[in-house]
Amino acid sequence: MIHPARTLALIAAILGTQSACVSVLTESGPVKEKLQLISAGHTGCLPQDNDVKVIAFHPGGDGVWNATCKDRKYLSTTTATTGSNVYSCALAQ
Repeated sequence: MIHPARTLALIAAILGTQSACVSVLTESGPVKEKLQLISAGHTGCLPQDNDVKVIAFHPGGDGVWNATCKDRKYLSTTTATTGSNVYSCALAQ
């Protein structure tokens, strides 16, 4: 199982934690698909209908991204805890 926060944390560490670089690497592939899937349970849209844009990910596994579906933008977060991640999304203001 791919853990998006851990994967992005590794990428961020390798690239010097530049969120713009991390964002480019998540525009396609398994990390984007995982973020789309996580967001789906909060947006009510199918995973492939969620357009995700990474705002920031940190080496510890915490991160923030936007998921947009049907002209509605959601702010999504993940917090790394021991052995797992906690995810949350809400309508962006």
